[in-house]
Amino acid sequence: MEDVGYSGQYLDNKEFRIKVRTGANIQNATGDAICGEMFLVTGANPAFYVATSTSSDSTQGIYHVMDLIEQVLPASDIKDIQLGIGSVHVLTHGGDVWSAGDNSWGQLGDDTGSYSSTFVKALISDVDQISILDQTIFYLKDDGTLWGSGRNTQSQIQFGLSATQVLKPTYTLVSGVSKVSAGSTHVIYIKTSDGKLYGKGGNGNYQLGGTGSSFPDSLIYDGVVSHIHASNIGSFFVDIAGNLSGIGWPNTGNVFSNGTPITAYQGYASLYSNIASSVSKVASTTFNTLILKTNGQLWGCGENNWGELGLNNQTQQAAPAFISSDVSDVFASNSSTFFITTNGELKGMGQNYKQELGGTVYPILTPKLIDSSVSRGTTQNGSIIYQKNNNVLYAGGHNSAGQLGLGSFADPIDPKQLLTLPFL
Repeated sequence: MEDVGYSGQYLDNKEFRIKVRTGANIQNATGDAICGEMFLVTGANPAFYVATSTSSDSTQGIYHVMDLIEQVLPASDIKDIQLGIGSVHVLTHGGDVWSAGDNSWGQLGDDTGSYSSTFVKALISDVDQISILDQTIFYLKDDGTLWGSGRNTQSQIQFGLSATQVLKPTYTLVSGVSKVSAGSTHVIYIKTSDGKLYGKGGNGNYQLGGTGSSFPDSLIYDGVVSHIHASNIGSFFVDIAGNLSGIGWPNTGNVFSNGTPITAYQGYASLYSNIASSVSKVASTTFNTLILKTNGQLWGCGENNWGELGLNNQTQQAAPAFISSDVSDVFASNSSTFFITTNGELKGMGQNYKQELGGTVYPILTPKLIDSSVSRGTTQNGSIIYQKNNNVLYAGGHNSAGQLGLGSFADPIDPKQLLTLPFL
Protein backbone atom coordinates (compact mmCIF):
# COMPACT_ATOMS: atom_id res chain seq x y z
CA MET A 1 0.00 0.00 0.00
CA GLU A 2 1.02 3.60 -0.50
CA ASP A 3 1.71 5.61 2.68
CA VAL A 4 -0.09 8.95 2.24
CA GLY A 5 -0.30 10.51 5.70
CA TYR A 6 0.75 10.51 9.35
CA SER A 7 -0.21 12.30 12.55
CA GLY A 8 0.58 11.69 16.21
CA GLN A 9 -2.16 11.66 18.86
CA TYR A 10 -2.85 10.27 22.33
CA LEU A 11 -5.55 8.00 23.67
CA ASP A 12 -5.82 7.10 27.37
CA ASN A 13 -2.31 8.52 27.87
CA LYS A 14 -0.86 6.04 25.35
CA GLU A 15 0.71 7.28 22.16
CA PHE A 16 -0.62 5.89 18.92
CA ARG A 17 -0.04 6.82 15.30
CA ILE A 18 -2.52 7.36 12.54
CA LYS A 19 -1.42 6.52 8.99
CA VAL A 20 -3.66 6.67 5.98
CA ARG A 21 -2.62 4.33 3.16
CA THR A 22 -4.31 3.69 -0.16
CA GLY A 23 -4.47 0.48 -2.17
CA ALA A 24 -6.73 -2.00 -3.87
CA ASN A 25 -6.82 -4.26 -0.77
CA ILE A 26 -5.62 -4.35 2.82
CA GLN A 27 -3.95 -7.75 2.91
CA ASN A 28 -0.35 -6.51 2.70
CA ALA A 29 -0.97 -4.11 5.61
CA THR A 30 -1.80 -6.67 8.28
CA GLY A 31 1.83 -7.63 8.87
CA ASP A 32 3.04 -4.25 10.11
CA ALA A 33 -0.18 -2.58 11.25
CA ILE A 34 0.05 -0.02 14.07
CA CYS A 35 -2.79 0.62 16.51
CA GLY A 36 -4.85 3.48 15.15
CA GLU A 37 -3.55 3.13 11.59
CA MET A 38 -6.18 3.74 8.93
CA PHE A 39 -6.39 2.21 5.46
CA LEU A 40 -8.30 3.50 2.45
CA VAL A 41 -9.21 0.77 -0.03
CA THR A 42 -9.66 2.28 -3.49
CA GLY A 43 -10.92 -0.73 -5.41
CA ALA A 44 -14.45 -1.53 -6.56
CA ASN A 45 -15.80 -0.98 -3.02
CA PRO A 46 -13.81 1.92 -1.52
CA ALA A 47 -13.89 2.13 2.26
CA PHE A 48 -11.89 3.14 5.34
CA TYR A 49 -10.53 0.53 7.77
CA VAL A 50 -8.77 0.95 11.12
CA ALA A 51 -6.38 -1.29 13.04
CA THR A 52 -7.38 -1.61 16.71
CA SER A 53 -4.04 -2.98 17.96
CA THR A 54 -0.43 -3.48 16.85
CA SER A 55 0.71 -6.39 14.69
CA SER A 56 2.53 -7.93 17.67
CA ASP A 57 -0.75 -8.32 19.52
CA SER A 58 -2.42 -11.67 18.88
CA THR A 59 -5.83 -10.01 19.19
CA GLN A 60 -5.04 -7.51 16.43
CA GLY A 61 -7.96 -6.77 14.13
CA ILE A 62 -8.76 -4.52 11.21
CA TYR A 63 -12.29 -3.19 11.11
CA HIS A 64 -14.46 -1.33 8.66
CA VAL A 65 -14.84 2.19 10.14
CA MET A 66 -18.56 2.52 9.39
CA ASP A 67 -19.22 -0.85 11.04
CA LEU A 68 -17.57 0.49 14.19
CA ILE A 69 -19.65 3.68 14.12
CA GLU A 70 -22.86 1.70 13.71
CA GLN A 71 -21.89 -0.47 16.69
CA VAL A 72 -21.19 2.59 18.83
CA LEU A 73 -24.25 4.63 17.87
CA PRO A 74 -27.17 2.50 16.66
CA ALA A 75 -30.20 4.57 15.67
CA SER A 76 -32.65 2.73 17.87
CA ASP A 77 -30.91 3.44 21.18
CA ILE A 78 -31.11 7.22 21.67
CA LYS A 79 -34.59 8.55 22.40
CA ASP A 80 -33.78 12.00 23.81
CA ILE A 81 -30.83 14.17 24.82
CA GLN A 82 -31.07 17.13 27.22
CA LEU A 83 -28.61 19.56 28.75
CA GLY A 84 -28.97 21.14 32.18
CA ILE A 85 -26.63 23.73 33.65
CA GLY A 86 -23.39 21.75 33.75
CA SER A 87 -24.88 18.32 32.97
CA VAL A 88 -26.03 16.20 30.03
CA HIS A 89 -28.66 13.47 30.13
CA VAL A 90 -29.40 10.80 27.51
CA LEU A 91 -32.58 8.71 27.47
CA THR A 92 -32.42 5.39 25.63
CA HIS A 93 -35.35 3.62 24.03
CA GLY A 94 -34.87 0.92 26.64
CA GLY A 95 -35.91 3.40 29.33
CA ASP A 96 -32.49 3.97 30.91
CA VAL A 97 -30.98 7.40 31.62
CA TRP A 98 -27.22 8.07 31.36
CA SER A 99 -25.74 11.38 32.52
CA ALA A 100 -22.44 13.24 32.87
CA GLY A 101 -21.17 16.51 34.34
CA ASP A 102 -22.14 18.50 37.44
CA ASN A 103 -23.70 16.37 40.16
CA SER A 104 -23.52 18.80 43.06
CA TRP A 105 -27.29 18.58 43.62
CA GLY A 106 -27.64 14.94 42.62
CA GLN A 107 -28.88 15.66 39.11
CA LEU A 108 -26.99 12.67 37.66
CA GLY A 109 -29.23 10.45 39.76
CA ASP A 110 -26.53 7.93 40.70
CA ASP A 111 -26.72 8.51 44.50
CA THR A 112 -23.15 9.88 44.73
CA GLY A 113 -23.24 13.65 44.33
CA SER A 114 -19.87 13.39 42.53
CA TYR A 115 -18.99 15.11 39.25
CA SER A 116 -18.35 12.81 36.29
CA SER A 117 -16.81 13.67 32.91
CA THR A 118 -17.96 10.29 31.60
CA PHE A 119 -21.49 8.89 31.53
CA VAL A 120 -23.01 7.21 34.58
CA LYS A 121 -26.37 5.44 34.81
CA ALA A 122 -29.19 6.96 36.86
CA LEU A 123 -30.82 4.64 39.38
CA ILE A 124 -34.13 4.43 37.55
CA SER A 125 -35.61 2.34 34.74
CA ASP A 126 -38.64 2.27 32.43
CA VAL A 127 -38.37 6.02 31.72
CA ASP A 128 -40.45 7.45 28.86
CA GLN A 129 -39.47 11.16 29.05
CA ILE A 130 -36.84 13.34 30.73
CA SER A 131 -36.73 17.09 31.27
CA ILE A 132 -34.12 19.37 32.82
CA LEU A 133 -33.44 23.10 32.59
CA ASP A 134 -31.26 23.96 35.55
CA GLN A 135 -30.16 21.51 38.25
CA THR A 136 -33.30 19.40 38.69
CA ILE A 137 -34.12 16.56 36.32
CA PHE A 138 -37.54 14.97 36.06
CA TYR A 139 -38.18 11.44 34.84
CA LEU A 140 -41.60 10.46 33.51
CA LYS A 141 -41.92 6.70 33.73
CA ASP A 142 -43.93 4.43 31.42
CA ASP A 143 -46.59 4.05 34.12
CA GLY A 144 -47.24 7.83 34.21
CA THR A 145 -45.53 8.47 37.55
CA LEU A 146 -43.24 11.49 37.80
CA TRP A 147 -39.85 11.21 39.52
CA GLY A 148 -37.03 13.68 40.12
CA SER A 149 -33.47 14.09 41.34
CA GLY A 150 -31.24 17.08 41.96
CA ARG A 151 -32.13 20.42 43.50
CA ASN A 152 -35.24 20.50 45.69
CA THR A 153 -34.91 23.96 47.26
CA GLN A 154 -38.45 24.95 46.21
CA SER A 155 -39.97 21.51 46.82
CA GLN A 156 -40.15 21.04 43.07
CA ILE A 157 -39.38 17.34 43.49
CA GLN A 158 -41.52 16.64 46.53
CA PHE A 159 -43.41 18.71 49.10
CA GLY A 160 -42.67 17.59 52.63
CA LEU A 161 -39.25 16.25 51.65
CA SER A 162 -36.72 17.95 53.93
CA ALA A 163 -33.73 17.26 51.69
CA THR A 164 -32.79 20.06 49.29
CA GLN A 165 -30.25 17.80 47.58
CA VAL A 166 -31.86 14.65 46.14
CA LEU A 167 -29.11 12.27 45.01
CA LYS A 168 -31.23 9.59 43.37
CA PRO A 169 -34.58 9.52 41.51
CA THR A 170 -37.41 10.07 43.99
CA TYR A 171 -41.15 9.85 43.44
CA THR A 172 -42.75 13.31 43.26
CA LEU A 173 -46.15 12.00 44.44
CA VAL A 174 -47.61 12.98 41.05
CA SER A 175 -49.05 10.31 38.75
CA GLY A 176 -51.15 10.09 35.59
CA VAL A 177 -48.78 12.37 33.63
CA SER A 178 -48.42 12.37 29.82
CA LYS A 179 -45.90 15.23 29.24
CA VAL A 180 -43.42 17.09 31.46
CA SER A 181 -41.28 20.23 31.20
CA ALA A 182 -38.81 21.40 33.86
CA GLY A 183 -38.18 25.01 34.79
CA SER A 184 -35.48 26.35 37.07
CA THR A 185 -37.40 25.92 40.34
CA HIS A 186 -40.72 24.55 39.08
CA VAL A 187 -42.10 21.85 36.82
CA ILE A 188 -45.21 21.77 34.63
CA TYR A 189 -46.97 18.74 33.19
CA ILE A 190 -50.06 17.54 31.37
CA LYS A 191 -52.27 14.96 33.05
CA THR A 192 -53.67 12.08 31.04
CA SER A 193 -57.07 12.15 32.73
CA ASP A 194 -58.13 15.57 31.43
CA GLY A 195 -55.34 16.90 29.18
CA LYS A 196 -55.03 20.02 31.36
CA LEU A 197 -51.89 21.83 32.55
CA TYR A 198 -50.65 21.37 36.11
CA GLY A 199 -47.50 22.38 37.96
CA LYS A 200 -45.63 22.36 41.26
CA GLY A 201 -42.60 23.91 42.96
CA GLY A 202 -41.41 27.51 43.20
CA ASN A 203 -43.65 30.42 42.22
CA GLY A 204 -41.36 33.37 42.92
CA ASN A 205 -41.84 34.63 39.35
CA TYR A 206 -45.57 33.75 39.26
CA GLN A 207 -44.75 30.93 36.84
CA LEU A 208 -47.46 28.75 38.39
CA GLY A 209 -50.00 31.57 38.72
CA GLY A 210 -51.36 33.31 41.79
CA THR A 211 -49.17 34.98 44.41
CA GLY A 212 -47.95 32.15 46.64
CA SER A 213 -44.22 31.44 46.93
CA SER A 214 -44.54 27.75 46.09
CA PHE A 215 -47.26 25.22 45.35
CA PRO A 216 -47.85 21.47 45.50
CA ASP A 217 -49.57 19.74 42.55
CA SER A 218 -51.86 22.52 41.22
CA LEU A 219 -54.01 23.26 38.17
CA ILE A 220 -52.56 26.07 36.00
CA TYR A 221 -54.86 26.09 32.95
CA ASP A 222 -58.38 24.70 32.91
CA GLY A 223 -58.31 23.60 29.28
CA VAL A 224 -56.74 20.96 27.06
CA VAL A 225 -53.17 21.70 25.94
CA SER A 226 -50.89 20.06 23.36
CA HIS A 227 -47.43 21.55 23.96
CA ILE A 228 -45.76 22.90 27.12
CA HIS A 229 -42.48 24.66 27.87
CA ALA A 230 -41.15 25.81 31.24
CA SER A 231 -38.48 28.53 31.36
CA ASN A 232 -36.51 30.05 34.23
CA ILE A 233 -39.22 32.58 35.04
CA GLY A 234 -42.34 31.45 33.20
CA SER A 235 -44.53 28.74 31.79
CA PHE A 236 -45.77 28.52 28.20
CA PHE A 237 -48.39 26.28 26.67
CA VAL A 238 -50.14 25.77 23.34
CA ASP A 239 -53.80 24.79 23.42
CA ILE A 240 -55.34 22.26 21.05
CA ALA A 241 -56.27 25.08 18.66
CA GLY A 242 -52.58 25.99 18.34
CA ASN A 243 -52.78 29.24 20.33
CA LEU A 244 -49.84 30.24 22.53
CA SER A 245 -50.29 31.43 26.11
CA GLY A 246 -47.90 32.16 28.97
CA ILE A 247 -47.66 33.04 32.61
CA GLY A 248 -44.82 34.46 34.73
CA TRP A 249 -42.53 37.43 35.15
CA PRO A 250 -41.84 39.98 32.36
CA ASN A 251 -38.21 40.44 31.41
CA THR A 252 -36.53 42.64 28.77
CA GLY A 253 -39.30 42.63 26.21
CA ASN A 254 -40.19 38.98 25.96
CA VAL A 255 -43.79 38.06 25.21
CA PHE A 256 -44.95 38.88 28.73
CA SER A 257 -46.39 42.37 29.16
CA ASN A 258 -43.57 44.77 30.05
CA GLY A 259 -43.40 45.70 33.72
CA THR A 260 -46.40 43.73 34.93
CA PRO A 261 -46.15 40.17 36.23
CA ILE A 262 -48.69 37.82 34.67
CA THR A 263 -50.31 35.97 37.58
CA ALA A 264 -53.01 34.42 35.38
CA TYR A 265 -52.26 33.08 31.92
CA GLN A 266 -52.04 35.58 29.05
CA GLY A 267 -53.23 34.47 25.63
CA TYR A 268 -50.87 35.90 23.02
CA ALA A 269 -53.00 35.12 19.98
CA SER A 270 -55.10 38.18 20.81
CA LEU A 271 -51.93 40.35 20.86
CA TYR A 272 -50.12 38.81 17.86
CA SER A 273 -52.80 37.00 15.92
CA ASN A 274 -50.56 36.18 12.95
CA ILE A 275 -47.70 34.87 15.10
CA ALA A 276 -49.04 33.31 18.29
CA SER A 277 -51.58 31.10 16.53
CA SER A 278 -50.83 27.82 14.72
CA VAL A 279 -47.82 27.35 17.05
CA SER A 280 -46.03 23.98 17.13
CA LYS A 281 -43.29 24.76 19.68
CA VAL A 282 -41.95 27.52 21.91
CA ALA A 283 -38.42 27.81 23.34
CA SER A 284 -37.84 30.44 26.00
CA THR A 285 -34.87 31.58 28.08
CA THR A 286 -34.73 34.09 30.93
CA PHE A 287 -34.59 36.95 28.45
CA ASN A 288 -36.15 35.96 25.14
CA THR A 289 -38.73 33.74 23.48
CA LEU A 290 -38.64 31.79 20.20
CA ILE A 291 -41.91 30.78 18.55
CA LEU A 292 -42.01 28.04 15.88
CA LYS A 293 -45.18 27.94 13.81
CA THR A 294 -46.69 24.95 12.06
CA ASN A 295 -45.79 26.49 8.68
CA GLY A 296 -42.07 26.39 9.58
CA GLN A 297 -41.71 30.11 10.34
CA LEU A 298 -39.52 31.04 13.33
CA TRP A 299 -40.19 34.26 15.24
CA GLY A 300 -38.43 35.70 18.27
CA CYS A 301 -38.53 38.55 20.76
CA GLY A 302 -36.83 39.82 23.88
CA GLU A 303 -33.19 40.51 24.65
CA ASN A 304 -30.84 40.59 21.67
CA ASN A 305 -27.61 41.94 23.15
CA TRP A 306 -25.52 39.24 21.47
CA GLY A 307 -27.55 38.89 18.29
CA GLU A 308 -29.25 35.75 19.59
CA LEU A 309 -32.38 36.55 17.55
CA GLY A 310 -30.36 36.43 14.31
CA LEU A 311 -31.67 39.78 13.03
CA ASN A 312 -28.24 41.24 12.13
CA ASN A 313 -28.53 43.73 14.97
CA GLN A 314 -28.23 43.88 18.75
CA THR A 315 -31.52 45.65 19.38
CA GLN A 316 -34.03 44.41 21.94
CA GLN A 317 -37.30 43.26 20.36
CA ALA A 318 -40.47 44.13 22.31
CA ALA A 319 -42.68 42.25 19.83
CA PRO A 320 -41.97 39.03 17.91
CA ALA A 321 -39.80 39.52 14.80
CA PHE A 322 -39.44 37.11 11.89
CA ILE A 323 -36.19 35.12 11.95
CA SER A 324 -36.35 32.34 9.35
CA SER A 325 -38.59 30.01 7.37
CA ASP A 326 -38.40 26.26 6.69
CA VAL A 327 -37.54 25.52 10.33
CA SER A 328 -38.30 22.14 11.92
CA ASP A 329 -36.94 22.63 15.45
CA VAL A 330 -35.56 25.34 17.76
CA PHE A 331 -33.66 25.30 21.07
CA ALA A 332 -32.02 28.14 22.96
CA SER A 333 -30.01 29.20 26.00
CA ASN A 334 -29.60 32.68 27.46
CA SER A 335 -27.06 33.96 24.94
CA SER A 336 -27.33 31.66 21.90
CA THR A 337 -30.12 30.31 19.72
CA PHE A 338 -30.05 27.22 17.49
CA PHE A 339 -32.50 25.90 14.95
CA ILE A 340 -32.70 23.00 12.51
CA THR A 341 -34.08 23.57 9.02
CA THR A 342 -36.39 21.19 7.22
CA ASN A 343 -33.41 19.94 5.16
CA GLY A 344 -31.38 19.15 8.27
CA GLU A 345 -29.09 22.17 8.50
CA LEU A 346 -28.12 23.19 12.04
CA LYS A 347 -27.79 26.97 12.34
CA GLY A 348 -27.03 29.21 15.28
CA MET A 349 -26.49 32.81 16.35
CA GLY A 350 -25.56 34.70 19.48
CA GLN A 351 -22.68 35.25 21.86
CA ASN A 352 -20.48 32.21 21.14
CA TYR A 353 -18.56 32.91 24.36
CA LYS A 354 -17.74 29.23 24.81
CA GLN A 355 -17.44 28.44 21.08
CA GLU A 356 -20.84 26.75 21.17
CA LEU A 357 -21.44 28.09 17.65
CA GLY A 358 -18.03 26.89 16.49
CA GLY A 359 -14.88 28.93 15.94
CA THR A 360 -13.72 31.90 17.97
CA VAL A 361 -15.59 34.77 16.28
CA TYR A 362 -18.25 36.47 18.42
CA PRO A 363 -20.92 37.64 18.49
CA ILE A 364 -22.72 35.96 15.56
CA LEU A 365 -25.53 38.31 14.49
CA THR A 366 -27.07 36.23 11.68
CA PRO A 367 -27.75 32.49 11.47
CA LYS A 368 -24.47 30.62 10.96
CA LEU A 369 -24.36 27.16 9.38
CA ILE A 370 -22.84 24.80 11.96
CA ASP A 371 -23.47 21.37 10.45
CA SER A 372 -25.74 19.49 8.06
CA SER A 373 -27.83 16.31 8.19
CA VAL A 374 -28.78 17.04 11.82
CA SER A 375 -31.84 15.41 13.39
CA ARG A 376 -31.98 16.88 16.92
CA GLY A 377 -30.10 19.02 19.43
CA THR A 378 -30.07 20.54 22.89
CA THR A 379 -28.31 23.53 24.47
CA GLN A 380 -27.83 25.13 27.86
CA ASN A 381 -25.44 27.69 29.33
CA GLY A 382 -23.00 27.76 26.40
CA SER A 383 -23.04 23.98 25.74
CA ILE A 384 -24.52 22.16 22.75
CA ILE A 385 -25.01 18.50 21.86
CA TYR A 386 -26.61 17.39 18.61
CA GLN A 387 -27.26 14.17 16.73
CA LYS A 388 -26.77 13.70 13.00
CA ASN A 389 -28.90 11.58 10.69
CA ASN A 390 -26.19 8.88 10.76
CA ASN A 391 -26.77 8.76 14.55
CA VAL A 392 -23.38 10.22 15.46
CA LEU A 393 -23.38 12.61 18.42
CA TYR A 394 -21.37 15.84 18.50
CA ALA A 395 -20.74 18.07 21.51
CA GLY A 396 -19.27 21.56 21.79
CA GLY A 397 -19.01 24.67 23.90
CA HIS A 398 -18.92 24.98 27.69
CA ASN A 399 -17.48 21.87 29.35
CA SER A 400 -16.03 22.98 32.71
CA ALA A 401 -18.07 20.36 34.61
CA GLY A 402 -17.47 17.63 32.02
CA GLN A 403 -21.09 18.01 30.87
CA LEU A 404 -20.28 17.20 27.25
CA GLY A 405 -19.33 13.64 28.15
CA LEU A 406 -16.03 13.92 26.27
CA GLY A 407 -14.01 12.47 29.14
CA SER A 408 -12.35 15.82 29.87
CA PHE A 409 -13.16 19.26 31.26
CA ALA A 410 -11.77 21.31 28.34
CA ASP A 411 -13.95 23.49 26.09
CA PRO A 412 -13.61 22.32 22.45
CA ILE A 413 -13.28 25.12 19.90
CA ASP A 414 -15.50 23.19 17.48
CA PRO A 415 -18.02 20.40 18.17
CA LYS A 416 -16.31 17.04 18.80
CA GLN A 417 -17.71 13.59 18.06
CA LEU A 418 -18.78 11.52 21.05
CA LEU A 419 -17.47 7.98 20.66
CA THR A 420 -17.10 6.24 24.03
CA LEU A 421 -20.69 5.91 25.18
CA PRO A 422 -21.36 2.99 27.55
CA PHE A 423 -25.10 2.95 26.93
CA LEU A 424 -24.84 2.25 23.19
